[in-house]
Parts: sequence; structure tokens; C-alpha cells
Amino acid sequence: MLGEWLGRYVYILVDPNDGIPFYVGRGIGDRVAQHGDDATKWADTDEPAGPKIDKIREIRRRGDEPDIVIVRRQIRTQAECNAVEAALIDLLFTFPVTSRAPVTPIGGSHQLTNLVRGQGSDFGLETLSTLVNDLLAPPLTTSEPLLIIALGPWTDQPEAAPGGVDRPGWGWKTDWAHHPDLDQLGDSVRCWWSRLNDHNVHRRNVRHVVATYRGITRGLFEILDDTWEYRDEPDARTRGGFQVRPVTNGALWDDVVGLRGHRLPDKRRGDQSTYRYWPYRT
Repeated sequence: MLGEWLGRYVYILVDPNDGIPFYVGRGIGDRVAQHGDDATKWADTDEPAGPKIDKIREIRRRGDEPDIVIVRRQIRTQAECNAVEAALIDLLFTFPVTSRAPVTPIGGSHQLTNLVRGQGSDFGLETLSTLVNDLLAPPLTTSEPLLIIALGPWTDQPEAAPGGVDRPGWGWKTDWAHHPDLDQLGDSVRCWWSRLNDHNVHRRNVRHVVATYRGITRGLFEILDDTWEYRDEPDARTRGGFQVRPVTNGALWDDVVGLRGHRLPDKRRGDQSTYRYWPYRT
């Protein structure tokens, strides 16, 4: 199941002691586990086994395991996979990487002036352990009416938000894992959504909004009545927003988020909507 979810992928092995990558590889299926199996064969010897295995053996003798970071998954062709692998090797052979541990994917954004990660980031860099945790998330089955907001990668761009405050940006930060900053996550889901208004939300008896990323629920928030605000955009669209209160426990939180998050059904082909109402229409 994991292999099917990963598809073709490119990965790096990272020393958890300093956060520095020491190997770039590509694979399909469960190839990423092979390195540990190979290293185990050499664990009790001092015989050289090649730089990669020697490094894994060194890390294990410290009582650690290498961090496995999936850089890109679901790559369509082998040629594209080879190109991503080669580009990463060239990059890491050329530019220095400073020590930074523990590793938090996309956590070193201050090094670059890019505001966003670019296209295809939904299949982008993430630790294997986080991807496995997401894969094990149970399906969302609650009958409670919900407003579902699908977030993209974090955009670092301050702007005004409902309630007379500014938000620092919006989206999902990969270093949050399953312990997000609830203030920033709440700011991300509460504005500004095209054609979203209090009339449609109330008509569906929706009282809560859910933050999702890559099809997994990440946070639950109560929509506060009488806090709706609207702004007109240059494209003549009206965008709505509101204030929220985080929900972090209770029966509804267990059913919607819980310890692992819950997995949403796949969107229909061509569905690019940012928000939807739950339960989905079948």
C-alpha cells in the first residue's frame, strides 16, 4: 500500500545528528527500506561496505536511525525520476549545507527569497514517517455538517483578517506535522474565500470549519456567529471571512481530527475547489 502511494520517488538520507543529507536515491515500491536491511548485514563487522552503508552503520552505532526524506513522489516517468535525482545530486555537490538538526522539511525558508514552493508541492518534500502516518489516518465518517478548507503550502504574506487584526500568511507549514500553530492555522481557514457567505453556511447548519492538507484533517475550529466580513476584489468577486475558536478536545474533535487526523475521500477528477461542504454529495 505504501509503495502504491509513493509511486516513483526520489529521496534523501539524512544524518539526524546534524541534519545534513548524505545520500540521494530514487526508487519505486519499498526500496527506501533496503538501505537499513543492507546495513544490518554489516552491523557486526568492521569491514568497509561502501560510503553509504558505512555512514548508516555509524549512525546506528550512535543509537540513531537515518532520517528518510521523500523529496518528490508520484513522479510520472522514470526519465523524470532520473532528472530529479541528478538535479539534487548536482545541487548538494555544489552548494554547502549547514548543520541543522532536527530536520524540519521546508523549515529553512529564510535561506531563499521565494514566497512559495512552486508547482507540484503536494507531492513534494516530506519525511517518510509523516507520509506513513498520513497513510494510516482513518477515513472521515462523521455526519456533522462541516466546512472543509483545503490548504496549500504556506504563503508568507501578511494581510488584514476579520476582526481588525493582521495574519502573517496562510497555508500549511510542513514542520507543524500534527502539532500546528492553532492561531496561524485558524487564520488560514477563516478568510478570504470567493463566494463564501454566512447565508450558505447557516443554510447547511454548519458551525465548524476544518483545516485539511493533502487530504488529511489537521484542525477543527468553531465559526463564531456575527463575525462575518466581506471584501470586494478587483476581479469583481466578493470574498468572505469570519473569526474562529479552536476545538482541541471532545467527541467532535475525536471524530474529525483525533490523534492522526482523518482522511477525506479523493476529489473527483478536475475538482479544483478550495472549500467544500461535508458530508460530500455522492
